[in-house]
Amino acid sequence: MTRICDNVQNITTNKAVIFDLDGTLLQTLPSLTEAVRRTLQHYGLPPFSEDRVRTFIGRGGRVLVELMMQASGIDDPDTIDDVYRFYLQQLDEACTYKVEPFRGVPQMLQTLHKAGFSLAVLSNKGDRVVPHIMSTILPDVPFAITRGGRDDLPLKPDPTTTLRILKQLGAIPEDSYFVGDSSIDIRTGRFAGMRTIAVSWGYAHEGEIEREKPDFIAHTTEDVVKIILK
Repeated sequence: MTRICDNVQNITTNKAVIFDLDGTLLQTLPSLTEAVRRTLQHYGLPPFSEDRVRTFIGRGGRVLVELMMQASGIDDPDTIDDVYRFYLQQLDEACTYKVEPFRGVPQMLQTLHKAGFSLAVLSNKGDRVVPHIMSTILPDVPFAITRGGRDDLPLKPDPTTTLRILKQLGAIPEDSYFVGDSSIDIRTGRFAGMRTIAVSWGYAHEGEIEREKPDFIAHTTEDVVKIILK
C-alpha cells in the first residue's frame, strides 16, 4: 500500500508529519562521504566509496564512525573516541556539501503545509547541524521543528523525541505520520503510535522497508501527498 505526509499552518489542526532527513528529504550521501573521506585521510586510512559509506548511515554519527573504524580494522575505544570528535568537526564543515532535495520534495512539503499539516524533521544526525542543513537547502519550507540527535536523549527508533515533537505541535499521534526511508524510521513511527510511510527512493537496503511492514510505501513524492491528503 502507499500513503502520504502532513504539514502545518493555514488551518487549526491536530495532525503533523515528521520526516526523516537523510535519504528521505535530502540526498546527503555526498556530504557524509566527504566527511568520512576527510577523516580517513587525516588518520592515514584508505577511503571508502559512497556505496560503502551508505551502509554505515542511519543510526547516528557515533555508530557511523564505529562501523567505519571496524571496516578499517580499528577497534581501540580511545582511538574511536578521537576519530568521532574529528569526524564531527568535518561533518560540521561538509554538512551541506553537494546536498540536494530529492525530486519533488519542495513541492510535496509546500502542498502539505498549505493543506494544514504541521511539518517537522527528526534525524539521528547531530542536532547541531540539522537546523542549519534544513534552512540552507530548503529555506522556503515552513518547518515547525527541525531536530537531530542529542547526547541527552535516545536516538530513533526510541519514540521519546518523536512524542515530544508531537506534544509541542499539539498533534495527535494516531492522526499523524512518520515518513522515512529505513526500518528505523518505520519503527520510530510505530513506537510513537503514528501512521508510517516508507519511501522507496532512499538509502535502505533491498527489502528492508518491506520486511518492516509500514502502513504505506511511497515510490514518489506525489504518492506521499496522495496518501496523506486521502
